[in-house]
Amino acid sequence: MKPKNVIVFKVTNFFSTLTDKQVILIVCFIGASIQTIYILNRFLEYDTLIQAHVGVPDATTIPDFNLCFDLLDVLNFTSLSTSYPFIVQELGYKPGTPITNGLIRSLRREKGNDFIFFSIGQFKINQLWQHVVSPSSVYTKAFAQKVSSDGVIEEPCSSTRFFIEQALCYSFSCSDGSNSSIVTGLNDLYKKLNKQEIFTILIDQSFFSSIGYYWVALTSRGKLPFGTNLKWESQQGFNVTRKHTFFFYTVEIHRLPLPYNSKCFDYSVKGFSSREEMNDQCKINLSLQYFGGPLPLNIIESPIDAPLGYIMFEKNRENASFLAIVSDIVDHCDHLTAQLDCFEIIYSPSSRTPLPIWSEHTEITIEQISDPVYIIRVEPKLTVLDVVISIGSILGSWLGFSIADSIPQVTSFMGTHVFKFTNKKKGRDFQIQSHSNDDSHIFMLPSSESIKYQNYRAYLQRYYFHRYPFNYHQQGWPFTKVKARLY
Repeated sequence: MKPKNVIVFKVTNFFSTLTDKQVILIVCFIGASIQTIYILNRFLEYDTLIQAHVGVPDATTIPDFNLCFDLLDVLNFTSLSTSYPFIVQELGYKPGTPITNGLIRSLRREKGNDFIFFSIGQFKINQLWQHVVSPSSVYTKAFAQKVSSDGVIEEPCSSTRFFIEQALCYSFSCSDGSNSSIVTGLNDLYKKLNKQEIFTILIDQSFFSSIGYYWVALTSRGKLPFGTNLKWESQQGFNVTRKHTFFFYTVEIHRLPLPYNSKCFDYSVKGFSSREEMNDQCKINLSLQYFGGPLPLNIIESPIDAPLGYIMFEKNRENASFLAIVSDIVDHCDHLTAQLDCFEIIYSPSSRTPLPIWSEHTEITIEQISDPVYIIRVEPKLTVLDVVISIGSILGSWLGFSIADSIPQVTSFMGTHVFKFTNKKKGRDFQIQSHSNDDSHIFMLPSSESIKYQNYRAYLQRYYFHRYPFNYHQQGWPFTKVKARLY
């Protein structure tokens, strides 16, 4: 007989010995197994869904306010020329010529900003840091406005300075003293004609009238405007006091870590507030190592002994080896931070037309959120709970599995046959009696007076007769059914 025929014969012979109930049980088991494997495969693929929600929040969390000015607008050239007299000749003037900011403004109109930037390009960041105007000359007051039952409370905001590209920036962070962001309610926003302001900064008008433009960006509390995934809004300086108002909306993005395809990462584990901060720090470290200075878009928070990245890059724009190393640095840092943040908030500010006001200061304000907030969530298609529910449904459909009925039966079986197996093995209810008259061994039930027999009767009384609606009459025929007694 051929091997194939042998296999067919054995399979046919096996199924011929089974009853109809056993065949149906095997088919149901195969069907349940196939569906269970399908569900598990779908779960292990880690597919995701993207859900988007749009709405207006009940309260606004005050973000950090980043205000940037052109570096040439905030450099004190009088102080710089006093400390470094050679800059006068670099700018094209005779030695001893007093260099004022007014003279610099006229020079910028004649020769452009690049001429002045290259004139001061030999200065290091720590040298320029000492000769920028003081914060008190830029702004008088910065505070958050928090609505309470007693009225509007002003909470002062702290600031930090940093260089980025060709600008000096101030980052204002507001908290309520508990190291957490200030949250302000809508305060019946739609019942009032005026909008509630949540942040205000008072700019010195003499300084503001001397600048060309300024730039504004909003970030989460404690984060600087790293990277390109944010929106900068610009406005022009004016000779008269005006109120500059900004409003904004936010986009929240929630991602899932590996093994899901969004592949996000929590960079706080590595000591960084975000992916962009780690990427920026990576580029600073490598560019300082290879060139002795940062790249143009790097954020410099402290006065380091290095030239401005913008000046260094412009001087080596035609240097192929320099550009190749810059490209390698950027690629390397982007590779290290390829995984996106698991949670990210993108702020998108917009400006209204500045309105004239009667004041000694120019006001820059931010309104609380009135535009919709967008929340994007990446969620798994199947969770562990979904898998458990699906497998339970499969077992119920194919095998008749029920939590209410099957679980008690399984636990009862385990308690009766498994956990008591050791005790039953040590002392059985049957005894082997040896007779000296012959060599046979006879299996006999224990007598009714024995302790084990009495225990067995007690077991039947406790477990058997309670469970079924009838018992068997002990005096008559063994299968005569009578009504059960209530215990």
